[in-house]
Amino acid sequence: MHLAALGGNDPFGQGLYEPLESPLVTTPLALDRIALAACGARVERDRLSAVVFTQLDLAGEAPQADSEAFMATITTLYQRFLGRDPEPTEAEHITELLVDDAGAPVSASAFAHLACFTVATTTEFLYF
Repeated sequence: MHLAALGGNDPFGQGLYEPLESPLVTTPLALDRIALAACGARVERDRLSAVVFTQLDLAGEAPQADSEAFMATITTLYQRFLGRDPEPTEAEHITELLVDDAGAPVSASAFAHLACFTVATTTEFLYF
């Protein structure tokens, strides 16, 4: 069904062929939702055949902050999203994702999902 039949929300049907001059109020929310969904889908695909999260056992616990698996995972994310290695301070900030709000270790899949989302929603990735 064409979007115009659903209430006229089709940008092409309304003649909106040029980008808007400024982002809409909902733009940040839309970007976050897209990144969160894409990262979740990548984690689920990697459960079957690892492409991005090759160093993680997605059925197990998150890696330790000082492990090779941790650095390999975030390095892969930074290289894929930003085309560079993470800075030491960036890696340090991502260690916060290894535990939940109560300080308990998270699963490897939860860590992968959140680390992916964190790098994907950086200002550097979204705007540069």
